Amino acid sequence: MADHSRKKIKLGALVECLKGGEDKLALSDAIDALQLFIQINFTGPAVDLSEFEDLHTEELSVDGEPVSQLANMPQLLVASINAFEELNHPIWLARALVVQQSLLSNCSGSLHQRVVELYSESNIEEFASSEEEHTILLAELTRAYLLFDDHTKAKETLDQAMSSSGLITAITGIKGKRTRFQQHETAQLVCLAVSKFEASGVHHAPKALELNSDIFLEKPDLGSQSELDSSLPKELLNVDPNNQPPLRNIDSVLLLLWSEYLRRSSPADDSLLREQQRCLVNRVIGNSEGSVNWSVYSRALWIRSILESHSSHTVERGTLQMQALVEELGYGQQNYLGGIDTSDNGGERLEFIHQLTPLPHWAMDTVLAERYMSLGVVKSAVEIYERLGLWGDAALCYALVGREMKGLEVLDAHLSKHPEDARAWCIKGDITVDPQYWEKAWDVGRYAPSMRSLGRYYFSPPKDSGYARNLDKAAHCLRESLTVNNLSYDAWFTLGCIEIEKEAWHSAAEAFTQAVAINDEDTKSWSNLASSLLQLQRTRQSLYALRQAIKADKNKEPNWRVWSNLITVAAELNDWDAVVEGINQMLNLRSDKQDKFIDPAVLYEVIFVFVSSEYSGSASQESFVELITTKLPDVITSDPGLWRLVARVDMWRKRPWDSLADYEKGFRICAHMPDLETNEETWKEAVSFCSDLIDAYQNLGELPGRIEGSVVCPDWRFKARTAVRSLMSKAKLFWEDTPEYERLKELKQQCT
Repeated sequence: MADHSRKKIKLGALVECLKGGEDKLALSDAIDALQLFIQINFTGPAVDLSEFEDLHTEELSVDGEPVSQLANMPQLLVASINAFEELNHPIWLARALVVQQSLLSNCSGSLHQRVVELYSESNIEEFASSEEEHTILLAELTRAYLLFDDHTKAKETLDQAMSSSGLITAITGIKGKRTRFQQHETAQLVCLAVSKFEASGVHHAPKALELNSDIFLEKPDLGSQSELDSSLPKELLNVDPNNQPPLRNIDSVLLLLWSEYLRRSSPADDSLLREQQRCLVNRVIGNSEGSVNWSVYSRALWIRSILESHSSHTVERGTLQMQALVEELGYGQQNYLGGIDTSDNGGERLEFIHQLTPLPHWAMDTVLAERYMSLGVVKSAVEIYERLGLWGDAALCYALVGREMKGLEVLDAHLSKHPEDARAWCIKGDITVDPQYWEKAWDVGRYAPSMRSLGRYYFSPPKDSGYARNLDKAAHCLRESLTVNNLSYDAWFTLGCIEIEKEAWHSAAEAFTQAVAINDEDTKSWSNLASSLLQLQRTRQSLYALRQAIKADKNKEPNWRVWSNLITVAAELNDWDAVVEGINQMLNLRSDKQDKFIDPAVLYEVIFVFVSSEYSGSASQESFVELITTKLPDVITSDPGLWRLVARVDMWRKRPWDSLADYEKGFRICAHMPDLETNEETWKEAVSFCSDLIDAYQNLGELPGRIEGSVVCPDWRFKARTAVRSLMSKAKLFWEDTPEYERLKELKQQCT
């Protein structure tokens, strides 16, 4: 595989060739066309295109997915794809198709299948003339899988690429300091990596901006290699974590692909994930100066900048670094008509571009604009959107800062020239909250987001709209949007909520099944699916969905509603181990009212199952006993009935002294209820529990006690009379004429 990255490519010659109708390009010319298209749209430096016609073409659209209007000179990509097809060169064709996919808004199934076929094992073996090229092609296949969201296959090929490269790497922990005034070392996550061969070559990379923080160090001050985990590969045990040897560029690419895999296969808001990504990109950035390729180094800086947006201490450096990288691409500057040349490092920028996930320059501009908006730098964000011709996004910027009229003015001017722009009509609807514009967007271009917005509108119309809620219309709009794009999580979730309100349980279960298939990390979707399945009497499937909801829940405290539902469903299935697990989790809630979340009926069923067998002290019985007699009493605050259940378990395990103490604790709750003197139900419950307590004194007081030769309660008569008298004295002025008060008199006589 010849290296075409450093060859000077003349744009004029290629364009003239295409104008002349020469469709059959030679392989070298086709490669030049592809590389030049990538330089123009991805890597820079910019090329002066003012003398050439930019022919937007629909030939690049696949599976109904439109190609980005921001792509310059797409005829270069079309010509290269056609030439590679004609020349039957699978590797270069696969590279061109991956670039084509990066221009589409959504993944194309047909492109996915084609690219995977082109990167077949036989083709890789045929075109890899060395071990390094074998690694390069495996890296390309990995990035293709990542681009098409096939995470499992991406991880497999990434592991193969690392094995082929001989890269030895591990993410591990080591003590160190991250802040300037830190006194004690704490655990820091670090990526250790060693290449099989020494890095070579001198590169000119973008400048990495310094943090300049009064608090944080530029990079963590890590401990010595003597503190490393001894289970690490022996090649890593001798590595100084603060001064690791430089990596080969292909190995740095593999670390960045690993970072991309973590991002795409994990929940979005995961702090541990961000730490893993950070240590991977820091390993690339931490290479000695001049040892990393331009594109590889700039991509590492870009990823770090995105990660730094999550901290107020680093967001400034991250934003400035983003801006510097966008400017480094050279767009907006008038460069000479020379194409790719070593004098402006264009060739170096292309050297590893087919192994990195494609990132068009307008995507970088858009991310930078979004960062500006999050920081309130609206003017800079609007300037970027207007420069890119993204008038809808510019209008949204104006609307977000309260300048709706200005935003509408921008949109109207754009729509007067481009009335077929469905997205612009939809954005106008979003700003004005007027259904007619969403309908217009649907009529113009069957734009799925417009129908989603219309569905949400009918589901929950504004109070001043004059519309009443119309669940049927809302469901119809959402289903229409799904005929265009059935991978919209929001549409399936909202549709499921509507169907639940309509009590259409089959449709609700179908909607939430689709939602969790798209996003299996959403607790609400799994929980709603469980509720729908339960209504359909599919109890075991409902229990599975609840377990998935719990697995997906990333909150520090468990969701008590989900656990409560799991307890109920598991009880229906007689899955008592699951019930015990659920009750344990409920009792771990950080609340002062846990007993309000516990269903006594479910507890009674659990206890009945366990006490129906002989107490033997087995492991399962002991975990149940600990739950009922240790954890449950710690959270009983206002429900005396729970103490009856605890007492029953203590009697089952032959501890009558503990059982009697349980009744006493329950009676104290009843006797000290704040509404004892005003609420008749509370009064009746107190008398009922007092009767149970007297029975417990009579039945348990004379039984053998904890100490050999003793009894449980030798003065049980005195304690029983005291309990009855205390309750009578509290209630005499309020309940003296009730049957319950007469019952207390009878109990008092029993204790004499």
